[in-house]
Amino acid sequence: MQVPYIQMPRSLFLHDKFWLLRRLATFLKFVAWFLLGVGLLVAFWLIATLVVQRDLTTFVKNFVTGVVPIAVAFVYLLFTSEWIQVMLDIEENTRHTTVVMRELITRMYPDQPAPTVNPLARAAAPTPAPSAPTAADSRHVPGSGSGLAD
Repeated sequence: MQVPYIQMPRSLFLHDKFWLLRRLATFLKFVAWFLLGVGLLVAFWLIATLVVQRDLTTFVKNFVTGVVPIAVAFVYLLFTSEWIQVMLDIEENTRHTTVVMRELITRMYPDQPAPTVNPLARAAAPTPAPSAPTAADSRHVPGSGSGLAD
């Protein structure tokens, strides 16, 4: 069966529910790259002072206390930004898939009403009717000493 092309409604993507998260991810990415630039400047400055002063212990101390925390902050901020973007993309793809599946079901079964999707409504599982006790239920009486674990 060949799946027909489905035109997505523009209103689905015009309204961005998570605009603040997208801006936060962009801001975090900007700060991360800014910190990388600062870290590179600090690293070049430290290398220049090493060449001039020829003091390796001071270089290592300044490198560990200056460049390494900047590098860790860069990785953390970039990771956080990308993680937010991935979560938002998963949400958008899920929304897109829901629309496509709804359209496909409507095309496959045109005589039935279109399915409605409400993520908060869950189908109630049918509860079994209580049954009357049977002879098998009354075989063991707790504390009767029948030899079975009580």
